[in-house]
Amino acid sequence: MRTAERLAVHRNTLLHRLTKIEVLSGRGVREARTAMAMYLARLADALQATGRRRSMTDSARLLPTRR
Repeated sequence: MRTAERLAVHRNTLLHRLTKIEVLSGRGVREARTAMAMYLARLADALQATGRRRSMTDSARLLPTRR
């Protein structure tokens, strides 16, 4: 399995993780539509988290500094 090689994990480890995701989510991650939906959801979450970190940093710059 090329995916396992690219992730540098054993094939059985990858299959176990995919099965665990399927059990926890209740969705078949080996179906193309489901896999894409989960990927996009994860990407959106990562982008949102980046935005939260950025906005907190921007807010910190707006606070008055004490001398």
